[in-house]
Amino acid sequence: PKELFLPHMKFSNKDEALQVLCGFVYERGLVPKEFLDSVRAREVLAKTSFGNLVAMPHPIEVMGKQPFVCVAVLDEPILWLPDTPDSLIQVIFLVSVANYEHFDVQKFYQVTARLLLDGGSMKELIQNQDYDTLKNLLLKVEEQVEVES
Repeated sequence: PKELFLPHMKFSNKDEALQVLCGFVYERGLVPKEFLDSVRAREVLAKTSFGNLVAMPHPIEVMGKQPFVCVAVLDEPILWLPDTPDSLIQVIFLVSVANYEHFDVQKFYQVTARLLLDGGSMKELIQNQDYDTLKNLLLKVEEQVEVES
């Protein structure tokens, strides 16, 4: 949803970004209070940065009643992993995949993964930080996935 698209954000580090974004979705009633702790626990297990200035943090377990993605586009990149200079992040896709009957998880991951791995699309989103740009990029990738299926 458009209200979960946050352009021109400014964070000094990963923890601040996670606190703010998890607090944002919590305040909207999308997740329980433990959501931030679950996202932090997941971050300890494996990296969620993909290159292309993108990270996709998510909880270690299914939480919430409906799936969502909260997208934050930062004006300046932050270092996602300490002591890892190639882990600069400027787009954050905070994902919660809930058990929801009308949600195609496989298609979601196909489309999202392809978008996140497309450096050109991520640069376009960073340059044009608006919801319509994100929506158009997603639709383009979704069409490609459907043609290939």
